[in-house]
Amino acid sequence: LLAEVAASAVVTAHSHVLRRWLRAGGQGDVEAQLDHAFAIVRDTFGTGIGAGRTGSVPSAATAAGGGEPAGAAARATATGDVLVAVARTDAPLEEIMGAIERTLKSR
Repeated sequence: LLAEVAASAVVTAHSHVLRRWLRAGGQGDVEAQLDHAFAIVRDTFGTGIGAGRTGSVPSAATAAGGGEPAGAAARATATGDVLVAVARTDAPLEEIMGAIERTLKSR
């Protein structure tokens, strides 16, 4: 679910900047605005499933009266992790793949 939320945040950030830019008649530094919006997404969801999170999410089992104690932090395993990549359309493929490879190796 958190991967889907992060992906939605990327789409929302893009849509927000696009709307503002269109309403301004295509004026302004849209790349700087996108960089700022995506930086917020990276700061929030950055380098893993729990990056940027300070609170905790009770599990479904806890909500049903069993499983983890209330307030237990969400956990992720190495199996089935999701990587969401954001790249400029004019970025060379080698650069994109290199960034993805470095990210995966650093985990």
